[in-house]
This record gives sequence, structure tokens and C-alpha cells, in this order.
Amino acid sequence: NIFELAPGALELFGFKDEEDLYNSRKLKSHATAVVKTVGIAVGKLEKLDEVVPVLQSLAVRHVGYGVEAPHYDVVGKALMQTLEAGLGSAFSSSARVAWSKVWHAVSTTMLEAAKSVDHKCPLSESEVKLVKDTWASAESLGLESVGVLLFKNIFELAPRALELFAWLFRRCGTPCRRRHGWRQAALS
Repeated sequence: NIFELAPGALELFGFKDEEDLYNSRKLKSHATAVVKTVGIAVGKLEKLDEVVPVLQSLAVRHVGYGVEAPHYDVVGKALMQTLEAGLGSAFSSSARVAWSKVWHAVSTTMLEAAKSVDHKCPLSESEVKLVKDTWASAESLGLESVGVLLFKNIFELAPRALELFAWLFRRCGTPCRRRHGWRQAALS
């Protein structure tokens, strides 16, 4: 429904060039994540204070993807069309009003958070080039190597941070520690 209402919105997504869009694994994965998020929000309607930080974080992240205020209207309309098509007569006029209120709360919360994002890069052109060039050099070292070194430095600076990853070591056991080498790299 989103792409029917606003075909240009497709350009915002990584799956925009998929040959069979509606059967695309990427689209299905993204759509499933969106619907799960809606489900979480619906499950917490009585505890909106818990949902607001999640919505604000989503909004800030979506600014980086190029999402703008008019896109929220499109998503709201698409949501209503989807519920109507999927639920038929069970999506009564009362349900439509209730969902409109929910979408209004979601979209206004996200739009307010999006407005707080400073869209201007704080770097000069030469600094942007420098950062991009040095990152390209870092990437050439191998993402895994850079990632392990990053975490080694984190664990050296804040040894207690290693406790945050205890779940990995408990879940995988000793062979996993050896295979991933995270703990050894972090502690050596």
C-alpha cells in the first residue's frame, strides 16, 4: 500500500531494485520487522511511556534514511488500508477512529523527535573527506579485525563491559569462545 500511495517512497529502501519486489526476501524481512514493532506498540498502549523512547529512536534513525514528514501520512493511510483489507468488516468505523488516534500519537511522537535532529554535518568538506578516507583505510584492514580491535579497546577501557557479553559465552560454551576468539582478543 505504501508504494501504491507514494511510488517515490520506494527509493528510500535498500530493496528498491529487487526484481520481484513483493516476493523479495529483503522486503519481507523489513515488513515483518515493521509489523512486529507495531505489535509491540499495540501491546504497550497502556504504557505509552515505554513506547515513546522506542518511537523517538526509530524517528531519529529514519531521518538518516531520508524519511520526511509527508511519509508519515502515507504510512498512516497505508496502515488503515491494510487493516481494512485484512480485517474486512471487523475493521469497523470505531476501530478506524481508534487506530487513527494511535497513528496520530505514533506519528506526532516520531515527527517531534525527527525535528530535533540537526541535519547539518558539523564537519568541513575537508574533514568529511579525511574521515571517509581514513575509514576506507580502516575497512581495508578487514571488518572483523577492526571490530575485534574495537571491542578489545572497549574492554581495556571499561573491563566491566565484558560482562555485557556474558550471554555469548554462556550460550556457546568454551568452543564458541575459542572459535570467535573474542574473549582472548579482549583480554590479551
